[in-house]
Amino acid sequence: ERPVAFALAVAVIALNIAGAKTTARFQSLLIALVLGVLAFFVARGFGSVNATEFEPFMSHGLKGLLSATGLVFVSFIGVTKVASIAEEIRQPARNIPAGILLSVLLMLIVYPLIAWVMVGTVGAEALAKTVTPMSASAEQFMGTVGVDIVVVVAIIALISMANAGVLASSRYPFAMARHSLAPPVLATVSPRSTPTYSILLTGGVLLVLIAFVPLLELAKLASAFQLIVFSLVNLAVIGFRESNLDWYQPSFRSPLYPWTQIIGIAGALILLTQMGFVPAIGAVVIV
Repeated sequence: ERPVAFALAVAVIALNIAGAKTTARFQSLLIALVLGVLAFFVARGFGSVNATEFEPFMSHGLKGLLSATGLVFVSFIGVTKVASIAEEIRQPARNIPAGILLSVLLMLIVYPLIAWVMVGTVGAEALAKTVTPMSASAEQFMGTVGVDIVVVVAIIALISMANAGVLASSRYPFAMARHSLAPPVLATVSPRSTPTYSILLTGGVLLVLIAFVPLLELAKLASAFQLIVFSLVNLAVIGFRESNLDWYQPSFRSPLYPWTQIIGIAGALILLTQMGFVPAIGAVVIV
């Protein structure tokens, strides 16, 4: 598994070095394919859902719900990646908020439907014992062909996530270097208009994590890190708004300010308590 993941990560890094436009086209193709298959999975499996599989509902109570939410939080962080590449987006004042809000809306529909089909066709106890829940579910109503389809799409989806992750993450050290907050070499732009050294640095960290960190702990660390970052971002919005800075004139204004930010901070910190000591400390160190 690790050698395959390592090889795919190297391919993603090379794709990002090739250029943002190439990466974006590839990303759009992957996402369209994945969403199409997920829609087929839900439509095909909906009729096979057994309502009794949902009893007892929330068997581990509120704590179980919060723990699961904290673990899978990393699955939702992709919606904000568009903000990291703002310089390469046309009409950013309109397209960035629209992209984020539409992505959140789409995931609020897609994720629960997939979970509904998986639990309703396999059952929570059986899902807890497998590391390939979608494959187990697809086998119930599509047979071995369904398993093969889900496996291929899962690999494509993970490649898509990694591709978007490297694209977005590499822009942070690039921006920091331009403002003298990181080594100047990271601000170097190649003839293809890509921050090559910043991409190599980000990709190198990705390769190290793949090689040495267990998957579950990596997911917890990523979720804990993002929860802390989300809290800081919400806090920064409040800080900017209350400081009355002349240069802070955003085109998009957050609704229900400051309650949206306060709820965001509180929710993230509550979920962070469910991540465990090591992921939380690791995330703080990374920040």
